[in-house]
This record gives sequence, structure tokens and C-alpha cells, in this order.
Amino acid sequence: MKNIVALSFALFSANASADMVITLKDGVKEVPQSLMRTLSGQNYTIKPAWNEPRLTLQSLPKDVWQRAQRNPAMAILLRGEMTLESKLPEGVERIEENESLAQMETLDRYKFDPVRCDGVIYGFGHYTTAAQELSAAAPCDNFALRPRGDLRYRVIVESQTPKTLEVYEHGDLIATGERQLEVDFTFGYRQKYIIVKGAPGAYRISVYPKVADLKKLKLLSLVLGNEFSNAYGFGIPNLGKLAANDAPKSEWIGANMMSAEKFWQKGITGKGIKVAIVDTGIDVNHPFLKGHIVGGYTPFNKGTTPDDYQDHQGHGSHVAGIVRQVAPDAELMAVRVFPNDDGSGEAATLDVVAAGIRWAIDNGANVINLSLGGASAPASFRKVFEYGASKGVIFAMASGNERSFDPLIPAAYAGSVQGIGFSVGATDKYGNMAVFSNYTGDNLAMKQLSSHGSGVLSAALDETGFVSMSGTSMASPQIAGILALYKQAYPALSNAELVKLISANVERAAVND
Repeated sequence: MKNIVALSFALFSANASADMVITLKDGVKEVPQSLMRTLSGQNYTIKPAWNEPRLTLQSLPKDVWQRAQRNPAMAILLRGEMTLESKLPEGVERIEENESLAQMETLDRYKFDPVRCDGVIYGFGHYTTAAQELSAAAPCDNFALRPRGDLRYRVIVESQTPKTLEVYEHGDLIATGERQLEVDFTFGYRQKYIIVKGAPGAYRISVYPKVADLKKLKLLSLVLGNEFSNAYGFGIPNLGKLAANDAPKSEWIGANMMSAEKFWQKGITGKGIKVAIVDTGIDVNHPFLKGHIVGGYTPFNKGTTPDDYQDHQGHGSHVAGIVRQVAPDAELMAVRVFPNDDGSGEAATLDVVAAGIRWAIDNGANVINLSLGGASAPASFRKVFEYGASKGVIFAMASGNERSFDPLIPAAYAGSVQGIGFSVGATDKYGNMAVFSNYTGDNLAMKQLSSHGSGVLSAALDETGFVSMSGTSMASPQIAGILALYKQAYPALSNAELVKLISANVERAAVND
């Protein structure tokens, strides 16, 4: 995966006792000699770059080593201490330390109401400005800020009514001001946000790096409001807006977030809808899944027996269990496109993924879940998605875990292929965007939803029990389950009509990630 977190340049000039990953720039196939001299005597391993685009699972890697194993660029896995130059060495794209993202997924100690404070703004090293209004009902607005690089930023609020500013990084108040302030940020996985407080009324907020010539900075478009967000897209599906009757709560967090039980009470449970899980296979023996699998396939040997699509890694089984949590009577199709091992260093080639998707389309899938993604693919790869959309198959696709501004491929196709379905971002159980989740970006045609993807309990491989996992891999099947419910409830609607209907019946996520 590309676009993994870069560390502060300040870290490069000091001894680093933690394990580190050095990722080389695209096209660099050999470690530069200057870097090799720096590495001399150190304990390190080099992972060569893949020669073609591949897709990786979008569950959250546990540590820096797993992230590097799944990065398609050439990476140096460094163990122990070393001293680097004060700037990035020749040919190096980024350096990251060994931080467990699983421990940094969400911000639990809120200093404000995450529901009543809303809005979203991005820095990314560009000058950004937006008009907003603080209503009498809400005491504050909060704006997620994702700076590009280690720069000093200036934040200005222009208003006719008194407004104050507060800036937080990972829950810690680091700066305050009346109408403007300056603050230093480090690009990375520590959450950053700005809060505007004060009397109700319109205001304009501007965020830009403090540089000599603002004319050289590109204006980044920004979308605020109730219909679409650069962060979470349309929001979290809420079936309660379509079925307002009372119903008992589900034991599953994601199903509860989306009020799935209100459809269940009307007999809408995904019955008769086939959901293809294009992944690592499905554990055919797990009691939560057994009896719901209606067949499967693997392109590796064109096999269709349970042995061919049996999961040996766990990811696909976990994903399949999440679909069942939302659409308990959906029929599961197991399409194994990842090699039959523990999955630690493997990826799926595009031709294998495309073959698996095509098989699912031709064998009656109504919904296809893709909890996988990559940074690039040739133009021809999207043809299988266009084929699926033409057959009425709708897709749920993980947006990615790189904390990037845009979704990965194939989720990015949700912004260009009519009626394909949705890119899916991840939230925690409170509806706050997860710190790892890729955002919607500036493509106003992007069809993105968000759902529970942080600490999701689902089927564990080779066990009768369950295990917790995180990632947009876990959020995507929440939406696949919702799509199965909608397909059953509204069989006459086209994909484009379903996308429009689902997008209109949502709740805003929170951006205090």
C-alpha cells in the first residue's frame, strides 16, 4: 500500500530505538549507495517492489512490519538504532516508526460533543478557506485538519460576532486564540482538529501554511453541509428513516448504528440475495457461516469445491460474518483471490481479482464486497466493474487504511462508474471517523458511505468463536449487508436509483477523528 504515514523530519536526525520502515520512491529498484552506507552494520531486511499493481487486504495491520510487508513499493525493514540525516536520503519516499495503529484507532477522551460539533476542513499544505455558520443550537464547530508535511500553520476566523479558536492534537489542547493563531503540526497519525466557539452567526475560517508567497499555493476545494463531506461522503446509512417502527436492538454494533433491525422486523433480512465475498475465502466450518454459503470459486485453479474456497487466513471469514450481522439471511458466495497462506506478505494480482469478480457476476451475485485495494491499476481493470454495473450487480468497496485524502482502487471507481455502488470509510462505534480511514476527497461525484470499522467483532478462523478486527475491510461488509437489504426491499430499482435512495437516508458521521 502506498501513502503510509511519514514521520516528522525532526525524528530523522536523532537515534531511533524503535523499529523503522524506510520506503523508497516509485521507480527506485535498488537501494541508493548513500543509504546503503548509512545502513552499514545495521540489522535490516529489504523487500523488493512488485513489478505490477496488486491489491492488498484492507484490515488494519497490527504493526509497522505488517504495513511494510503489504506496501507495493520497495521497503527496508530496519531493526534497532540508527542515525539518519536531517533530510530524507536520496531515493527515500518516507520513513515510519513502529507504532501500533490498533492502539491509535480512535480518540476516546472527547473534550467536546462529537455530535453537535461538526464540519470538516483539510490543510494538506494548501491554502483552504470555507464559509460556515455557527447555529444557536450548536456551541461549536470542529474541523479535521490533515497537514502535509511539518509546517507552521495560520488559522484565521473572520466574523461579525465573537469567536474563539482551539486547536487539539490527539486530544491535547495545543493552542488557543481569539480570531487567529499560529500552530505547528507534524504530519502523521496523531489526530488534529480545530474548534470554533462563540456567539451564533456566520463566519469564514481559513487555514494555510505560513509561507512567503500564498499565490503559489493551490486553493483546495471544500464541501460543508448536510449532504456531502470530503471526509465521510454522505454519512452512515440509517434504515430507521425508511422504517420508523420500534424494534429490539441487535447485538451487533454496526447493525445498531444503521437501524438494520427496523428492516428485519418487516421481514427484510437479505433473504434471496447473493453477496459475493471476494477475499481470502470463507471458513466453511464456522457455525456462524455454515449453512449460509451457497458456493464459491477460486481463479487459481478454477475450482468450485469447498476445499478450493476454504479460508486459511481469516480475513474473508471475518468479512463474511459482518455481512451476516447486517443481512442475517443473505446467501454468501466465497470467492478466494488471495493465495492460500497466512496472508502476511501476499497480495492479489489484478487479473485474479478481475476473474473472481467476473465469476461472481456470471453466477448470480447481487452484491459484491471488496475489502481490498491498491494505489494503481491499468484502465482496463475498471471494465469488470462496468460489466457488473450493467448486469445490476452493486459493489461495496473498502476506501483504504492509509489515512489518505482519496479512496484506493477499486473504491475510487465509485466516483466515475455510474451505478457501481459505494466506496466505504470506517468509523468507530460512536460514529466518529476512524483515524486510519481514507476519506472521500474532492470528487463531488464520489459515492462514499461510512460505517463501523473500528474494533468489529466477527467470525474467527478455525474456531467457533469471534475475534475483533479493524479497518475499512470491516466497514465495507457493513455496507454490503445494507445493500443486500435494499436489494430485497426494492427489487425494481436500478443501481443508480438505489445509490440515490441510500445516499439520501443517512446520518452525518463526526469528523473529530
